[in-house]
Amino acid sequence: MRARDVATSFLRNNGRYLVLRRSARVRTFCGMWSAVSGGIEAGEHAMDRALAEILEETRIERASLRLASSAPPALVGGRAGGGPWRVHAFLFESSTRRVALNWESSAHRWVTRGELAGLDAVPRLAATLDSLLA
Repeated sequence: MRARDVATSFLRNNGRYLVLRRSARVRTFCGMWSAVSGGIEAGEHAMDRALAEILEETRIERASLRLASSAPPALVGGRAGGGPWRVHAFLFESSTRRVALNWESSAHRWVTRGELAGLDAVPRLAATLDSLLA
């Protein structure tokens, strides 16, 4: 099975990371915590998709963001029929914590790296963040 390319973005503000609880209306990992993510279309740049997803899912504008790091794409296998995905990961510093969610998420939290490990999260969420912090 061919991997689907996905942009995944962590937003950091004062040492805390934004996580979103996936709503019951999305196709995969309903109810699980995730970073801001979205599929990359053919010919689209991962960074462009990352910024578009941040705006769509949080209403945080590009002017409030600064790229802190990115990681080489990593293959992540799914469970319950999902995946595999090729994850293009980004870490942005956000000057705001004001979030306005769209239909894809039912809740949000700003958590520490340590708190991330205790969440019911999508596969390899903490490892993906760690790859951006290395």
